[in-house]
Amino acid sequence: MTLSVDNESLSLKALNLGKFILGEDLKYEEQNLNSKNNLINRLLLQSEIDVVDTRWEDSIKLLDGQEIKIRFLYAKEDTLDYNKTKKIALLYRLDIKGEEKVSNKSNLFNLAVMENSIIKIWIDKESRSMVKLNLMYNGILYTIK
Repeated sequence: MTLSVDNESLSLKALNLGKFILGEDLKYEEQNLNSKNNLINRLLLQSEIDVVDTRWEDSIKLLDGQEIKIRFLYAKEDTLDYNKTKKIALLYRLDIKGEEKVSNKSNLFNLAVMENSIIKIWIDKESRSMVKLNLMYNGILYTIK
């Protein structure tokens, strides 16, 4: 799958097996992704991720204004092969709780994030930017690099 994000839209394009799993491409437009309290902005658009270990953060938003709570839990320091170089990264587990039930059941992106079994995020130790994210949903592992 290919993920494209800017300040106002997010799209997921299914490729190969992803077409079978996803069924169709997903496109979410007119989103407020440039807000500092938007999870997509914090993880994918910001050059540096601000992590507060073990503390729940309230009123974080997903797509369509869906509110969640998040918590980063430090796991370990890890070495990753990234663009043919070794990167030292800090591995965190990202816990997510819905402040309310999913408001729009047709929003598959929010469902996948809120109903995942585990999200792991690797953050570059020096630059504090995201290197890799794993999300397990319905028994399938999705990776964003």
